Amino acid sequence: MKTHRIAWGLAAAALTMGISTFAQDDCAPFVESKAEKLYEKAQNKDKYDGPERLAMLEGAIEIDPKCWACHREAAELGFSQFKRTGRGGSEAVAHAREVLENCPDFAPELHYIVGAVAYADRDWPEAEEAFEAFLDAVSGGDLPRSIS
Repeated sequence: MKTHRIAWGLAAAALTMGISTFAQDDCAPFVESKAEKLYEKAQNKDKYDGPERLAMLEGAIEIDPKCWACHREAAELGFSQFKRTGRGGSEAVAHAREVLENCPDFAPELHYIVGAVAYADRDWPEAEEAFEAFLDAVSGGDLPRSIS
């Protein structure tokens, strides 16, 4: 219920301010209601553990491949697993890139996940590129490139 109120509020604000809505630029968090329900179910951290939540998100993505909120959450869950176990980094990056390539403004913080996994894999150029994209996204490009 709260999600619906937020979505309507964002849509109303976007229309009154003359900004294109998520649906118009094909970057809505959800398209299919079944995917949204699975996403909401996967948010219950008390009832479901990480692998169960990730399975729900994968199911939602199977229903709606453009469920950007599902991809974002799957990337974050995969990254948490990667930090704890060293496994799951490539899956987290795949979900992060899916969002970044299709809707770069939807969740720019996902650049950090790409950079951290690349750094752990010693892929320095990829890590640097991703971290710079992250800093540009969160600062509006106003940060200096070097400390000298």
